[in-house]
Amino acid sequence: VLQAIQKKENVFFTGRAGTGKSFLLGHIRRAMPKQGLFLTATTGIAAFNISTTTHVIPVDRFNHASGGYSLDGMTLHHFAGLPQVDTFDVTMLMAAVQRNRQALIR
Repeated sequence: VLQAIQKKENVFFTGRAGTGKSFLLGHIRRAMPKQGLFLTATTGIAAFNISTTTHVIPVDRFNHASGGYSLDGMTLHHFAGLPQVDTFDVTMLMAAVQRNRQALIR
C-alpha cells in the first residue's frame, strides 16, 4: 500500500468491522508526508468518521478564505466537485464541476 501511494497511485481498501482499516490508516498517516494526500469516503458518515478518529490521513485542502489548509475527510463526490442531486445529466454534471474552483485545483 505504501509503495502504491509513493508512486502516486490511487488506493482503495475496504473491509468489515475489526479488519484493521483504522490501523492501516494510522500507519499510512505516520509513514507518509501529509501534503498531497487526499482521503475520501463513499458516504458522509464514513468521511466524518475518518476525520474524527485518531487514525486519520490528513487531507490537504487549501482554503482560499483563510489562506490555509483544511485537514478534513471528505466524500468522493465533494472531492470531485459533484453536486448532491438525485438525477443529473452529463452536461449539468460537467458544468457543476467546472464551476467548482477547489475541485479543479485538486
